[in-house]
Amino acid sequence: MTARPIRTALGAAALVLLLACAGCSHTVTGSARPSGAAGPGTGGSGAEPGNFRNLLQECKTVPDQTITQVVGGSSITNEFFGAICRWSIDNGTAWVTFHWFERGTLATERATTQRLGYAVADSRVSGVQAITVRPHDDPSACGVTTMATDAGVIGWWVQYRADGRDPCAAAQRLAELSLNRNQ
Repeated sequence: MTARPIRTALGAAALVLLLACAGCSHTVTGSARPSGAAGPGTGGSGAEPGNFRNLLQECKTVPDQTITQVVGGSSITNEFFGAICRWSIDNGTAWVTFHWFERGTLATERATTQRLGYAVADSRVSGVQAITVRPHDDPSACGVTTMATDAGVIGWWVQYRADGRDPCAAAQRLAELSLNRNQ
C-alpha cells in the first residue's frame, strides 16, 4: 500500500471520529458543590434537626410505632415511600399519608386543595402557620399542611374508616412531631 491510500484512510477515520464526537460535549453552568450539599434557595445544609433533605429518609421523620400510636392502631404497613409516603394502619382501618415539597408553599397547597373542592381553614402547628384541609363529604378524613422548618411544606393526611375518631387531631399531632424532631 502506498502512502497516499494510507493517508486517505487515516484522514477518513479522523473525519468520522471528529463527526461522531461533535455533539458529545456541552457546557454545564452553575457552581460546584460537594455531594449532598443543599442547592441554592433550599434554606440549609441538611445537617440541622428539623431539616427535610434526605430523599426517602423523610418518611422516617416520625417513627412507624409513633404513627401507629397517634392514629390509634396496633400495626402498620409501609405502602409507598417517595415524595409522598403512605401507610396502612391495622390492615386498612386507617390510612396515613405524609408529603414534603421542598419548594412548596402554603399558598399553592391552599389553592390546589380549594380547586379540588376541599374545605380549607387557617391553623397553626407548634406556632408555625398551617392549613387544615377536609373533604366536604367525608368527616373521617383530614389533612394538615404546614411550613417546613427550613424550606417548603410538609403535610399529613389521616383517613379512618368511618368510626368516629378525629382525623384532624391525628394529622395535627403528626405534623407537630415532624416539626419537633427532637422527640
